[in-house]
Amino acid sequence: MSLFKPKNYRERFRIKRTLRALQKQKLIDIREKGLTSIVTISEKGKSKVLRYNIEDLQIKPQKHWDTKWRIVMFDIPDRKRKIRREINFRLKDMGLIAYQESVFITPYECRDEIEFLG
Repeated sequence: MSLFKPKNYRERFRIKRTLRALQKQKLIDIREKGLTSIVTISEKGKSKVLRYNIEDLQIKPQKHWDTKWRIVMFDIPDRKRKIRREINFRLKDMGLIAYQESVFITPYECRDEIEFLG
């Protein structure tokens, strides 16, 4: 937890929930050593990280459009403006089109890429 520096109970809860979800997906391993927990990336997690290089993350165009539009929306508070700008930049860089400040659209399947970015 000291790595993430949670400011309050809610942030601590979100971090724990995320770590549990990653552990359930077998992407990380958590071991207890005394009073501390050691988190390591599992082999499955390493392969997923290597599959996506965040700098080169792109949405792959489909040969035939399935006539569905994907809408990506997020809500990040103003006090975390730097993170919000980075996500905006990454989504535009991935090929999504800004509809509003925190609403993007794309005609292509992008679930895996967006989950990884999240």
